Amino acid sequence: MNTTKYKISILIPVYNEEETLAHCIQEAKEAIFQSKLKANIIVINNNSQDKSVEIANSKKVNVIHNKNKGY
Repeated sequence: MNTTKYKISILIPVYNEEETLAHCIQEAKEAIFQSKLKANIIVINNNSQDKSVEIANSKKVNVIHNKNKGY
């Protein structure tokens, strides 16, 4: 279990967002770096049928699966 204390969490709800997700995650990582805050990024997958989950995993962010379709 990760016991790191974060000051903020950035939540990104996702439903079939493979075209924009990598960019959004990169923007969030840059904001975290520039702010020097202890923060994490959580992608909340809402039953995506595309490669959104694969992209989130490749960017090494936390992924939570929500079985409900859509936001």
